[in-house]
Amino acid sequence: MTSKLISDSLYKTLIIKELDRKEALDQLLSKVLQSKNVGNPQQVTRVIKDHEENLTSGIGSGIAVPHVRHEDISKITVVFGLSKNGISWMSPDYAPVNFVCMVFSPNNDPDHYLEVIGAYLSKLRSEKFRKKLLKATKASEIKDIWLGQMAKKSSNK
Repeated sequence: MTSKLISDSLYKTLIIKELDRKEALDQLLSKVLQSKNVGNPQQVTRVIKDHEENLTSGIGSGIAVPHVRHEDISKITVVFGLSKNGISWMSPDYAPVNFVCMVFSPNNDPDHYLEVIGAYLSKLRSEKFRKKLLKATKASEIKDIWLGQMAKKSSNK
């Protein structure tokens, strides 16, 4: 079930170059706004940035989960960013953030929204999984790791 939730929602993956939280958010937002799942980009951008300014999405262990539910979003859409150097994110443990899972969801399905966030967090709680992500050098590798395709590719050689 977890892998289906991830494969259905993961829109883009990227390597975050920025070391600043606001710049990293902008980089992630630019990707999600390219999807056809966001109807009013300015409104959704304002909501997520306001949320992030008032309450940090850093949860500790190098993980941040900026998220928003909004009527201008038609389908759950996730953009995952990996920062090799870490980003200061005002997390409760003060650790830099390497893993940013940005989640956009329609207002009308809060249970599915929580299931999707839970699916990503259950994978990110694994130190082994996080180490595997940190070894990735390209966005396509990050996506393959999330979708469980790295093991399949290795076994097909």
